[in-house]
Amino acid sequence: MQVYAKVGEGLQQFGGECPAGWTAMEMERQNPDDVARADGSWGPPLTTADGLKDIVTRYRWEVETGGITLPGGIKVATALDDQNRITTVVANARLAGLEQVKFKAASGWATLAVAEVEGIAAAIALHVQACFAAECAHHDAIDAIALIEDPAERQAALDDYDETLGWPAAQPQPELAL
Repeated sequence: MQVYAKVGEGLQQFGGECPAGWTAMEMERQNPDDVARADGSWGPPLTTADGLKDIVTRYRWEVETGGITLPGGIKVATALDDQNRITTVVANARLAGLEQVKFKAASGWATLAVAEVEGIAAAIALHVQACFAAECAHHDAIDAIALIEDPAERQAALDDYDETLGWPAAQPQPELAL
């Protein structure tokens, strides 16, 4: 099958001459998601710096909102609603003169002193900031890869990049123990 491809423009089949700026290819796609390469081969879409940054940002969101486990085994959810709720408890418990609050953690109910809730809020804040710091470090590393002049070397570095490294652990630092 004679196929002509212009990278980024999709594929078209022609019966005559190969249009200017297009690449003639004699092979069929084995995978419908494959794209035409400039060298006439087929393969999965190439990793781009922007695409990799999007992957890192999605990964940060998963880690950020995936929860943390505090010393003592209390599992705390860290989705945005959970972050907002704990901030509200900390702010309002003191105003209401509460010394203890019932706290529904992801692992179940606990009765906590307000100071302990403040410790949980601090652990969540540190976790969230560590997630954003890791995302920023990944984006900086990807920007550095994008500056590699040799296209093959740059593409290999983008394809080999591991976005799962360098993220905060689910456990807070020992000094945050309640």
